[in-house]
Amino acid sequence: MEEQDVLRQRVVGAVTKFQKDQMSVSAESLAVDVHPNSLVVTLQGITCPAEQDYARDKEARELLERFHEALFGATKPVLEGAIGEILERSVQRSKLSVDPESGDGVIMFTFEDKPCPHGAPA
Repeated sequence: MEEQDVLRQRVVGAVTKFQKDQMSVSAESLAVDVHPNSLVVTLQGITCPAEQDYARDKEARELLERFHEALFGATKPVLEGAIGEILERSVQRSKLSVDPESGDGVIMFTFEDKPCPHGAPA
């Protein structure tokens, strides 16, 4: 297996563990795209059918979006640390965007310019 494939599998494992342990959700599928200064994780099926139905109302959708953002914001240091260790890069920032109506989401990580020394997150 190529090094990039190994890294992607490790990222999938870290995101899956984070979702389960910190956010109490499990994606139906995940896709990982590694770029020079960023990482994008696409999540499919992370909201339940009741949330998707509830999100048809504009105010309810906005409430669910804020809920997911706040939950991620409170717990993201755990995931940023794991991603930093896997990619040997310091995560500068991360953001989760969820579309509650479709049930899909994206986590975007932006890295510092330089890799971390000895693989430790800064």
